[in-house]
Amino acid sequence: TTCEAEGRLSDAGSALAETARQARAGAYHRKTPYYHVVCLCNALLDAGREDRVAALLAAAVEAWRTQDPELCAWALFLQGSLALRRGELGQARALFTRAQLHLPFLAHTAGGEMFARRAEALPAAIAAQYAAALTWEASASAVAFLCSPDASYVTGQCVACDGGYLRRFAPLFLAVLNRFAAPRQAVHLHIVDPADDAAALMAELAGMAPKLRLGWSREPSPEGLTDDGRRTYYTFARFVRLNEIAARYPGAPLLVADIDACVLADPAAFVAPLTDQRPLALQYFPENLARIYDGVGGGLVVLRQEPAVMALFERVRRFLLSWTATRRIHYFLDQMALTPGVDDALRRPDPREFMRVGGAGR
Repeated sequence: TTCEAEGRLSDAGSALAETARQARAGAYHRKTPYYHVVCLCNALLDAGREDRVAALLAAAVEAWRTQDPELCAWALFLQGSLALRRGELGQARALFTRAQLHLPFLAHTAGGEMFARRAEALPAAIAAQYAAALTWEASASAVAFLCSPDASYVTGQCVACDGGYLRRFAPLFLAVLNRFAAPRQAVHLHIVDPADDAAALMAELAGMAPKLRLGWSREPSPEGLTDDGRRTYYTFARFVRLNEIAARYPGAPLLVADIDACVLADPAAFVAPLTDQRPLALQYFPENLARIYDGVGGGLVVLRQEPAVMALFERVRRFLLSWTATRRIHYFLDQMALTPGVDDALRRPDPREFMRVGGAGR
């Protein structure tokens, strides 16, 4: 940071090369040098210094070109993101193409109208195929509650995971909710590729969280996916199934979360500030240079079941399925769908406002 501020870009490049070497040696996470560059670039953009961002990124590309091809690809990605900010679309595409060998998620880039076109072109047969793969279940303690005609909810939580993550994280996730949540909270766990003992485990979990009403559903992961593709599907299944799950809890405000997240507060506090005109709250970072995949955080989304909001997530679902149907899905696809999905919603006539969930410490 000091070298950049003093214009000593050669020294800045040497420092970047050294941090890459230390990261490879295990001193800290491999992407730590990239995260530092992103933070510095965002601070410079906030100060109106695109020129200094361009110079820093050129130094980063050069520093990492031979030392660490993956970090170099991340620097190329940031150069492409800067080109997008400047309206240089051809340059951005060329840089993303160069980076794609190490960052395959860039194949899912969908700026401008590309998101809407892809979502709207999804064949009806594919949407029907995925709808048929869903099986609804409920734990014994939740059946009467879920079927009651006068059921009302303070809020509902929608979470998706695979069988392994269910066993690893659900006990803590539900214990925290049971500790902090007000009564009459519905929690819905959607499980992809559940283990054979899933029903018994869900019954056990329901007994551990008496304040909650636990429902669940399951599906097999789509056939033909690679192991990486299957893990990627696990990361965004909650958005594929969000509208269908929401329909099971009519009128309930929803908190959509990662199973490996702990919400150390009453979830009702997240939905209480929502209104008819501000029916959605999410982590939103439009000025982030890395916004293509990190402009919206998918780990926490809070919503009221208002038509414009559900339409947004229906378009996100269709975009996700359009890629899943090709069996070409890469990690970060959930974020690559959410960011252009929100952008698409904001461009529509009479868009609803939404609230930003703070990003400190996320």
